[in-house]
Order: sequence, then structure tokens, then C-alpha cells
Amino acid sequence: MRRLPTADDDRGTVIPLILIFTLIASLLLLVVIDATALFMGSRSIAAVADGAALAAAQDIDKGTIYTTGGIKGSDLPIDAAAQQAVDKYVADNNVAGRFPGFQGATAVVDPNTNRVTVTITATVQLPFVSWFTTHPDQTLATDGIGITESATAVLRCGEGAGATCG
Repeated sequence: MRRLPTADDDRGTVIPLILIFTLIASLLLLVVIDATALFMGSRSIAAVADGAALAAAQDIDKGTIYTTGGIKGSDLPIDAAAQQAVDKYVADNNVAGRFPGFQGATAVVDPNTNRVTVTITATVQLPFVSWFTTHPDQTLATDGIGITESATAVLRCGEGAGATCG
């Protein structure tokens, strides 16, 4: 004879709990994976900005700086030279290929502090966010998240030339 269920019968209640906790754990895992992808993408873009700033600082016409006793005012065409060095660095390291949403890199030389600042803007693609977000035209959002990173390198004047910067 079969027993009738009573109000305090707990049989079968574990399966819904397991399903709910599995769903919550899976969603948490998706968030952690996307957050990690965003962090790693940001660090990668920052590393590219660091390298580009260093390349720009090393490629500026040192002879002109040494003979003038440092960077004085904006009379030296160093912004263009720094930008060319950054563009070369970006091309040599295939930054546009590594970051499909690469939007550009800019170099600015501050003649007062003898620093080159490089700013890079790119888009980081997140693996799972696009599943849950859509554009107004109901297509999946594959644009990613825009990241802007900056790096600064200090221009050092050579000891042999006897020049001091600034």
C-alpha cells in the first residue's frame, strides 16, 4: 500500500535546490570569466601603451635635444617624431590584429617635464556578455567594452653630451 504524502514530507526537494544552486554557480562563473577577460585585456593594452611610450621616448631626435640643452618650449618638432615612433611600434607589434577594436594611439610630448605620454584606446571582447545584451536592432552586442590606457616615459638626456633636460 502506498503512503500518502504529508505536509512534513521532504522527499524530492533536494533536486530543485541543486538546480537553483547550479544555475547561480554557472552565472557567477560567467561573470568571473568576463571580469577576468576585461582585466587581462586592460593589462594587455596598458603593456602596449608602456612599450609605445618607451619607443617614442627612445626615438626622439636626441641630437637636437642635446645641442639645445633640453626641450625648451614647443619649438622642436618632437610631437610628430614621437607619433611616428608610436605608429611604428603599433604596426610592428600587430596591435590592430591583437585587439580587433583598436581605435588608435596618440603621443604627446610635454616639453616642461620632458615626458612622452601615449594613450591607446581599444575594445576588449568579452566572451559571455554578448549573450545577454542586444542592440536595438536585436542583433547580438559584439562591440565589447572600450578601454583607454595611458603610459608615460621620461626623456633622459645623455651624460656624454653634458646636457641637462628641462
